[in-house]
Amino acid sequence: MEESVAVSLRVRAQLMGLYNEKEKSVTSFVDANEVPMLLTKSGVVVAILPLDHVAWTAGFAQKAMAVSSAIKQMQGVGSRGPWILLPARPWRKAVGKCRISIRKRV
Repeated sequence: MEESVAVSLRVRAQLMGLYNEKEKSVTSFVDANEVPMLLTKSGVVVAILPLDHVAWTAGFAQKAMAVSSAIKQMQGVGSRGPWILLPARPWRKAVGKCRISIRKRV
């Protein structure tokens, strides 16, 4: 594994821990098409991504749709869809197509 990937995974895990300490609502980890996310007591899937910018390419859009589809198939997930927590203003329009809400809360 490349060092940059390892650092990203460590930061994501730390932010997930901070989110859980703050919100006190995480019940479990879930796997959404090989993307680790959190499931809350109210059935909301939370993805915490430590990114500043993302290029919304055809490949990334395809992965986002696959993740969204995987989440829809999970038991116990509410209808509100996943939250992505990151500083992501440029994402707002593109992400809306995947029924994903963006909250900047970590």
